[in-house]
Amino acid sequence: MRFGYFIGQDVAPGGNPATVVCEALEEARAAEQAGFDGVFVSEHHGVAAGYLPGPIPLMYLLAGATSRVDVGAAVVLLPLAQPARVAEEIALLDHVSGGRVVLGLGAGYVRADFATFGVDPTGAGGRLEQGIEQLRGHWSGGQLYPEPLTPGGPPLWIGGGASRAFAGRPGSVTRG
Repeated sequence: MRFGYFIGQDVAPGGNPATVVCEALEEARAAEQAGFDGVFVSEHHGVAAGYLPGPIPLMYLLAGATSRVDVGAAVVLLPLAQPARVAEEIALLDHVSGGRVVLGLGAGYVRADFATFGVDPTGAGGRLEQGIEQLRGHWSGGQLYPEPLTPGGPPLWIGGGASRAFAGRPGSVTRG
């Protein structure tokens, strides 16, 4: 059995985001020393008292602050992103971390996340599925540089609270 640690990265009203990042790095080091197997961060946008918005840059910092634990997202909101950019950034992170990336993906459910980007939440599940196919295509077709260190790309975990989130196609979710 493996245990992960979810890093709280919420910034209080009037709080300092840089302080929250420094605390996240301290939490990750402590989780690694305590024997956890992974550290995970999330993504939310557009709220004054909310989470830090960019999980991938924070994952780079976490990879540099740790040496053994998996570094992951719980989750990257793929319907709000460009899959090719996510594929490139995660492939490079796979190298930087020595293959310790777990990429959690989700469709999203918080209206503020979609409103921040001017994206209609309708059809987010379909965009998530399409984005996953694009990620895998980029990682397996030699379309991007660098290709991931992990053959075929890092493990993908799909997060969601609706029954549709768990009704993916066989083999669509992997764990290495």
